[in-house]
Order: sequence, then C-alpha cells, then structure tokens
Amino acid sequence: MLDSDEAVSRAAWYYYNDDLTQNEISKLLGTSRASVGRMLQRARRMGLVRITIAPRLHQIYGIASELIRRFELSDAVVIPAAAEAQDAKDNLTQRLAVAGGQYLANRLQPGESVAVGWGNTVSRALLSLERADLDKVRVFTLTGGVDPYLRALFDNPGDRQLNNRSPTSMIPAPMLASSPALARALMDESAVRLALEEARLADHAVVGIGSTTGNATVIQLGYQTERELAMHARAGIVGDILGRFFYADGKVADLPLHKRVIGTGLDQLREMRDVIAIAGGAEKAVAITAALRGRYLNVLVTDVTTANTIVQLSEDNVPASDR
Repeated sequence: MLDSDEAVSRAAWYYYNDDLTQNEISKLLGTSRASVGRMLQRARRMGLVRITIAPRLHQIYGIASELIRRFELSDAVVIPAAAEAQDAKDNLTQRLAVAGGQYLANRLQPGESVAVGWGNTVSRALLSLERADLDKVRVFTLTGGVDPYLRALFDNPGDRQLNNRSPTSMIPAPMLASSPALARALMDESAVRLALEEARLADHAVVGIGSTTGNATVIQLGYQTERELAMHARAGIVGDILGRFFYADGKVADLPLHKRVIGTGLDQLREMRDVIAIAGGAEKAVAITAALRGRYLNVLVTDVTTANTIVQLSEDNVPASDR
C-alpha cells in the first residue's frame, strides 16, 4: 500500500495542497516521516508534482526588461548569479538548461509542437523536462544530427522519457554532409523536406548559440577544427546558430561550410513563430549580442552577468559586415 501510486498521490496532495507537514502525513498514512519524504520525491519523478519558478519571478531583474526593450523581444529570462563565487562553465550550462526547460514547459500546451536544434545546452534543457511536459506535444528537429539525444529521451527507461503519445519528426540525415553535392541530394529527399517543413511550422523552437572562442560545441562534435574556428574569428565571425555562422552585426557569413549544412537556415529561423535561445557565459556574450542584432530569436534565456554584458555591447557601434 505504502509503495502504491495511490499512497504517493495522497502524500503529495496532503503536502502540496493541504499544507500538512511530513510528520502529520506520516500519522495519516501510518508510516514514518522518512517514508513520506521518499514518497514526495517519487511523486516528482512520476510527474505527479511539478515545481517550477513562475516566469514573472525572472523579471525581478530590470536587465530582463532592458533586453526586451532594446532588442524588441517578446520575453527574456535572466537567472541570478550562482550562489558560489566561482561558477564553473558546466554548472552555468546546467543552470541555464534548467531555466530554459522550465520556461518551455510553462509555454507548451497539449497539441502544440516544438522544434529543437542541437547542442549541449539544448539537449540538457530537454532532459530537464518532466515526462508530463511533453505529453501530447509534437517534437521536430531543426537540423540533422539531433536524433541521438532525442532518441536517448525515448530510450531512457526512467521517469523522464518522452511519452509515447508525443510524435516526433527527426531529419534523417547528419547535420553536416561530406560535400555540397551530397547535402543538396539529401535536402531533395522527400523525408528530409517534410521534416524541415514540419519544423518550420512548429509553435516553438529551442536553439543554442555558439561562439568562435573557447571549446565550442562545433569543435567537440567534430564539425569544425580549432584552426577553422580561429580562421572564422579572424575574419570577424563571432558565433553560430544551427551550424550557420554570422558576424557581429548579425549578418550571415558566406562560407563554403554552409553549403554542407542540412537543416533550417537563419532566414527561415527568423520567420518562425517563437524562437527561444538558451545561452550564457562570458565567452558567448558577443555571439548572443550578434544573434539579437540579427533577430534570430524572440526569447532569450541567459544569466545576469551575460545580460549586463550584452547591454553594454549593444551600445557599441558595429560596422556592417564586408560580405
């Protein structure tokens, strides 16, 4: 009885709706306080209880409103600085992913669709979602090469796996083809065309923003070498979204690489209904600012330090790209 779903549901109801203490619940259920604690944890894992931060609380920072005003965003989520003085890059990525996942969960409605890009932060944001968040929601991919971590969600036997009532449409191709000719051939395939069209019509999109400095994700995944990225940086290129690189003014660079990318272009991304970008950290501030100038997103999830840097950078006059 105590391990049953019914007991877990009762414990959750008493605790979250009736404001009973764990001691009071243990007496009602005839068990120990420790057992009640375990049942409450199980209720969260099962998706019976969801604890989220209300979106309006993220607006306590005036900097969020300033980002919205300067870049004509529909919304901005700014998370506070880490409690510890030193915040490792991996920890910041995880904190941003959780914030992005919570924001997406608050926006998604049954019957809607979400298209996702590739990258470490985006994949972590998806993994932070509860199973119920994606119930009856269609999931699409914006580029090739995304299916490994989407399949990980499906194949995960734990409580956070995608519900089997959530249909997906994955682009059956890598993100980067070995040649422009192969990329064109793959893009002409009906399955790829259909998947891209479904993604472009999605109600929401979630993307990351890469930079041309540091240990970028494109290097980690083998899409670019350190030497190639350094060449991009010397040419004035500051970042990428979905494998498409751009300059500080937001203009897309004319690179041979782009002819090998299989996925949604930045012009197409700009036309989508609701594009949520999750990115932060000192090494990405310039790239995020450029993406905002290019109007490739209408919602930004970032941290307060990066947000302040973006506002400062936005005050600088940036010369137009020499293309």
